[in-house]
Amino acid sequence: MDSGGLTQQTAVAIGGYRTQGRTAEDALELARSARALQDAGSFVLVFERSRHVTDVIMPALDIPGIGIAAGADRQVLVFHDLLGIWDGSPARFVKRCAGVCSDMIAEVSAFAADVRDSTYPAQVRSYATTPDEVARLRTLLVPERETKRRGDA
Repeated sequence: MDSGGLTQQTAVAIGGYRTQGRTAEDALELARSARALQDAGSFVLVFERSRHVTDVIMPALDIPGIGIAAGADRQVLVFHDLLGIWDGSPARFVKRCAGVCSDMIAEVSAFAADVRDSTYPAQVRSYATTPDEVARLRTLLVPERETKRRGDA
């Protein structure tokens, strides 16, 4: 459902960050869409609208919902936005507390290089079974193989 509000998931398709559903008519369409989703079997709704719009629409529904608008009344901030895991332009409501994108790219590139040149995984990062235990395993498996061949299992 196009929930109204800031539809960042579709920002590229609609030409950038644009707040949707600001008018009463748009909110009415949102209410109609919510009712249709409920009637189709939805059991919960998430509205990217202000508390004010959500508080008017929710009593008309029989299923629970929550408004998660980008506003002073409530906010859901995606972890990736908070830490700057991607380097695109954030929406106005995003409070970036870090900028880890460039560090992530550098570290993943270094890891990939280590894998390509076989310096990772190194023996010091491996768990090994001693040769004695491997030999014992071979002797333990022999009776099981013979039993399965005879059909005694």
